[in-house]
Amino acid sequence: MVRPFVLVCGVALLAGPVAAQDSPPCDAPIYLEGATEGAAADVVHRLEAWPGAFGGEVQCVRGLRDGKVAQYWAEFLPGGSETQEHVTYTEGRITYFLKFKSEEGAARPVADCARRSGGGYVCRVDLAAGKGLFLVRFFDDALQFTGIRVMAFPADGVVNAALWEMVGADVEAGRMEMEMELLLPETGQRWPLRPEAESAPGAPVLGFSGDAAWDVMKVIYTKAQLLVLETRVRNEVEGQEVTTTATHDVSAGNLTYLIDKLAKVEELMVSDLEETRTFKY
Repeated sequence: MVRPFVLVCGVALLAGPVAAQDSPPCDAPIYLEGATEGAAADVVHRLEAWPGAFGGEVQCVRGLRDGKVAQYWAEFLPGGSETQEHVTYTEGRITYFLKFKSEEGAARPVADCARRSGGGYVCRVDLAAGKGLFLVRFFDDALQFTGIRVMAFPADGVVNAALWEMVGADVEAGRMEMEMELLLPETGQRWPLRPEAESAPGAPVLGFSGDAAWDVMKVIYTKAQLLVLETRVRNEVEGQEVTTTATHDVSAGNLTYLIDKLAKVEELMVSDLEETRTFKY
């Protein structure tokens, strides 16, 4: 099976007809995401795993996506004192959603596993409460681990908001130099993030991979602790180099808990469909 820690950012695949043995019956679907009550499904998603492993209430869902009514499966976990959680099972992807009751808005995806269009799997966990910092792991078709990365998207909110509002346009245009480091204040460990190949004008991406990314995952999985992203921006003012530094606590939520959920989502994603009928977490 897979190594004990796992994550995903993936490419959605086309959904198609589902054979009867590949899905439980959908006799009483619930209608979400703008779908009209009683609407027939235009697209039926094939199951990647049998819903129910997390002990939740399994529902067949029909929702409006890209102008079509898509049918898929969701598992709604029993309500906790602080959270609302559910898992969706769609074609080529399994996603774990979480909402703290103190938060506004809908539940957000925090752990996700998907098939890649070029083969294999990609899994990710959200390290920054929807603000653009992910721990990502990759596997080939034989389920062999092939890589791990930490990826940051500064324009999505992971950089201190006040600093990004002040310098974001200049950084994206290349007029200012920006450096980022991921810090664990409790241990003093620091990991610099570098520009990634996926960077594009107006959408910078920074990160690191290999042993450093593996070390980050091990330490935040082992113990819940403060995780900080430090950003430094350098520019020249009247002939003098000026450095502006800002820190942003990105450890909202329990990262140990989230990575544990990701490991389970990943196990479901890469296992035989019939085998997943027996999974109980």
